[in-house]
Amino acid sequence: MLKKVNEPIITKAVNVIYDMSEDSKIQKLARLREKALHDEASAPYKAEQKGRAKERAKLEANLKSHGLSDEVIRKALNKG
Repeated sequence: MLKKVNEPIITKAVNVIYDMSEDSKIQKLARLREKALHDEASAPYKAEQKGRAKERAKLEANLKSHGLSDEVIRKALNKG
């Protein structure tokens, strides 16, 4: 449909897009960019999860140092 437009500049742009979409190097760059954007977007969530895991480990160690059993700690932290 777009190739049938009678505007030369639009036709040229469409041809460039079709050529780019067939170029494996450009496809690889597009995939890498998409992955980088995904990694960047998920970084705060991963950092938050890591921080929570560290805090939980500190809490477990603290509870254990006060003489609580592993079973009591698991129940207190809803681990089973």
